[in-house]
This record gives sequence, structure tokens and C-alpha cells, in this order.
Amino acid sequence: MDTPWLVGPPYPGETTDVATTNDLKNGMTLNIDGQLWSVVDFQHVKPGKGGAFVRTKLKNVLSGKVVDRTFNAGVKVETASVDKREMQYLYREGEDFVFMDTQDYDQPRIPASVVGDAANYLLEEQTATVAFNEGVPLYVELPAAVELTISQTDPGVQGDRSTGGTKPATLETGAQIQVPLFITTGEKIKVDTRTGEYLGRRRPPPASPRSPAARPPWGQWPHPALTLTRQTKKSPRKPGLHPEKSSRSRPAGR
Repeated sequence: MDTPWLVGPPYPGETTDVATTNDLKNGMTLNIDGQLWSVVDFQHVKPGKGGAFVRTKLKNVLSGKVVDRTFNAGVKVETASVDKREMQYLYREGEDFVFMDTQDYDQPRIPASVVGDAANYLLEEQTATVAFNEGVPLYVELPAAVELTISQTDPGVQGDRSTGGTKPATLETGAQIQVPLFITTGEKIKVDTRTGEYLGRRRPPPASPRSPAARPPWGQWPHPALTLTRQTKKSPRKPGLHPEKSSRSRPAGR
């Protein structure tokens, strides 16, 4: 069993809330030795011998590292609040990235060290999630996948699609990734912001049947999708009356 963590007093000038391990819940953020850890999972254990304890799985808010830690039951822990705000990236000024809060239009400056690798996939006017702790920015989180344009890559040759090889390509943000050999300059692709991997080409939106791109060549209009099939209803026959025995087929004089 891991050595239980004992949380000491807060640092000078630092304001924190205090709870006990009995109050732990998933998603709670703890301040341990000056680092922020999010509770991923926890389990209260009461062994037959010895005191009760709490087994937890914690994730570092900044690095994403996951560790297993054990606390004594009832021990005090420092909690921290992480405020996640949806923001729009405006521009870069020196070593800072200027964002705008979509709610109150506040424009905080986020240092490049906080933005980190997210800068490789960040475009102006793009939305992102910025996390704060007591007004201090912690990290910038992008969607799992974004669409970016290839600004430069070497041209491929015929047959590259079947080789399965890759080549370097420069994105419009300046970042470099590996793409399939058949990708060309100017194409828009999907990129995984967590790993920087190529996910595929951007699929164009489906054309409307009424748009010119969806119309068939001349002579094949109207479009089959717009053609309505009419179902003609036959007039009901009168019971006992057949066409060959109708009044129109009877000889004259009868």
C-alpha cells in the first residue's frame, strides 16, 4: 500500500478551502504540495486490521499524469477551484496569446508557456477552453480534432495512395506533421490536437439537390431526387357489372 499523503499548511498568501478525505468525489481538484490534482476515482477501504483509508486515482491538471495515491481516512486535504471558460483566440502579441471571453468579453493575456503545444493548432477567431485557478491561467484546451490547411508539402507521384508512406507537411499555423503521400498543398485536413496525427481529409458538405453542383447533365432534368411518382387510382367497379356486359356493349333494340 502506498504511503498516505499528509497535506501541510498552505503557502504564505495562498487561500485554499479545506475538506477531508470523506468528502472526496470525482472531478474535485486538490492542491497537494503546490500542484493541482483532479480526482479521477476513489474508494473507501476498511480493512479488518488497522485504520481505514481512501485509495484514489489522481490526474495532474497541468501535465495530465495519472497516479495512484492513498490517504488516511478523515485526513484534511486542500481543495482548489478550476474555472473553465470558453474563449475566442484573437491574436498573438509578443510571448502572450490574447483571448476574449465569449460571455463578458474580457481579454486576458495567456503566456505562451501556458498555451503550450495548443499553439500548433490555434487559429485566430478559434474557440478554446481556458482554465483558471484564482485568476491564474492553468492551461488551454482545444477540441480533440481541428481542421487546418496544408500550406506546403512536396508533391506526390502517381501510385502514392497505395504505398502507405508519409511525408512532412507544414500547416497554416506553422506546425509540421506527417501526412500521406497523396496529400497536396492547399488541402484542408483534420488533425488530432492531442497527438498531432493526421486524421483524414476534410469532407465537403453534401450538396443540395437544387444546387447547380447536384444537377445532372442537360437532358436529365428534373433530378431523380425531385421527381415525384404519382399513383393513379382506378375507379371502383360496380358490383356485378362487367365491361363485356355493360350497356354500351349490348346490341341495339334490346
